Amino acid sequence: MIKSVVWALCVLAILGSVQLNAQNVTTWHNDNNRTGWQQNEPTLTTSSVAQTPFGLLWQWQVTGPVFAQPLAVANVSTQKTNCTPSCDLVFIATEKDMLYAFNAAPSAQANPLVWSVDLAGWMTQRAVDCTNLLPGMHFAPCDNYANHLGKNIGHTGTPVIDTTNNILYVVGSVQDPLHGTIEYYIFAVDITSGTVLNNIPTKIAGTVSGKAPSLANICKSTYPAQGQVSFDYDHIQRSALLLLNGVVYVPFAPGGDTGETKNGWIFGYTFSNGTFSQSAVFATTPYGTGGGIWQSAAGLASDGSYIYAVTGNGTTYNVGTATPIDMGDTLLKLNPFNGSFTVTDYFTPSDVFTFNGTGRCRSGNDEDFGSGGVLVFPDAFYNGLNLVVNADKESKLYVANRDNLGKFNPSGGNNVQVLYTPSQSNSKQGYWSSPAYWKYTSGSTTNYMLYYSAMADDPTGPPPYPINGYQLLTSGPPGPIPSQYASTSIVFCPKSPTPSLSSNVNVTGSGTGIVWSIENGNSHNIPPTPTCDGTRLHAALHAFNATTLAELYTSRNVQTTIGNTATFQTPTIFKGQVYMGTLGEVDVFGLCSTAPSGNCLQ
Repeated sequence: MIKSVVWALCVLAILGSVQLNAQNVTTWHNDNNRTGWQQNEPTLTTSSVAQTPFGLLWQWQVTGPVFAQPLAVANVSTQKTNCTPSCDLVFIATEKDMLYAFNAAPSAQANPLVWSVDLAGWMTQRAVDCTNLLPGMHFAPCDNYANHLGKNIGHTGTPVIDTTNNILYVVGSVQDPLHGTIEYYIFAVDITSGTVLNNIPTKIAGTVSGKAPSLANICKSTYPAQGQVSFDYDHIQRSALLLLNGVVYVPFAPGGDTGETKNGWIFGYTFSNGTFSQSAVFATTPYGTGGGIWQSAAGLASDGSYIYAVTGNGTTYNVGTATPIDMGDTLLKLNPFNGSFTVTDYFTPSDVFTFNGTGRCRSGNDEDFGSGGVLVFPDAFYNGLNLVVNADKESKLYVANRDNLGKFNPSGGNNVQVLYTPSQSNSKQGYWSSPAYWKYTSGSTTNYMLYYSAMADDPTGPPPYPINGYQLLTSGPPGPIPSQYASTSIVFCPKSPTPSLSSNVNVTGSGTGIVWSIENGNSHNIPPTPTCDGTRLHAALHAFNATTLAELYTSRNVQTTIGNTATFQTPTIFKGQVYMGTLGEVDVFGLCSTAPSGNCLQ
């Protein structure tokens, strides 16, 4: 039985941006609230997945690893021969700077590729190859590449699609093959044809007022020193893009071994008549270092008006005042309008200065506050209050009032509910993931659910339960997560996955709710090393009943070779099918009766 959790705090009624009956998946985790909730899935139910043969339908081979989440749009009109006059398209971005559109229909699987484009090639450049940099060349995301993204680093953050104008926006790192120069570029691509719409390549660049500290003082702020800090390519575009009110927002974190000497950044771009215009530039630690926005690949979140982001290890200065300067290890509420970012509100953990006993940032123990993304609750379920939640490597969930985040209080007495995750043992469970959210009606009762996955941060302890489920109460005093909670009996290996959820909001009751999760194995090693049970190297898809977390399906026993795991990959549910990106292919799951042969691959 799923236990109850009380969420408390305060605020104002701002409705989220979740679209009722949404089917298209045009952004990371389905919507700008980052709920991960596919609301209009009539085919995949708890009974159909558990009782009807369900499994691997087909596989799409692509060039390069797939770390970005697959996106999908229904009924796209094209002039392509295998998608005429329209079809359902699934879009895949890879680390080789490739972008693909596949026809999702079972009848099209003899020739599913509708179009593809090499975006680095469009510029007469190439995707970054960490094993083939020119002598003396350094690109920070390539540092220890075998433990991160692999040798190619191109499209990493999940793109975003504007269905009104049929444009997909994606960012990639590209390299000049002659001079070795590496830069980040933003692209606009027509989803009906794969045509690049940029009149000219648009390099991501920006400068803000600030001054970097010396290497000996990387955690300390130089404010009010005079100077400027400029963005450079030694960053990683890991977090998913956000499209809000016509502006594409692109977050960055320091890459590789530069984590303590670079900064977190957000850029805003508008696109019109073939041209990108930069609308905003923001650095999280302009007088310090760190503060990267990586969030285990989660996108910037929004309630429709403001942007929410969590920063990682970095300088924290002037917190608790009206004019914070450096915002490492902080939950930020940003006003992105009027051509610049304004920090409207924020929350900084009370231990930010004392956590590791060495000074003004958490980096000594690498206990990022920003290791997972923000979920903006789309419903004011608790006493009419509006809340956000995120989690960190310290095994804590933070529930905050998004209209009064609490800023910084060293005694911890601010408007934030800090909830420790219960564990199987005394070992910590850190978060390298984001949650999924679900609301359903049973009789006259509306139920609000949250699903999280933690990872054991103690290699000597047992692996964590892969999915924890909580029922959110609508009233009552604040309280911690109970020591006993619903979870699956299956253990996953690191890293902890970000779950997705599908249901059919047109059907009352809980019978359509399914939690989907990708078992990542040892995906932080490229190629993957044996997993914690010493056997599996490939990715595995799991489906769980959302109300009991009983397992409905696992692909662990599929004999057909499934691609190796991609770090932080989260599944996409679209029109009766589930898409899982891996290191070189996309595996597609569904009811076996829908396969071209009428049978699943074994």
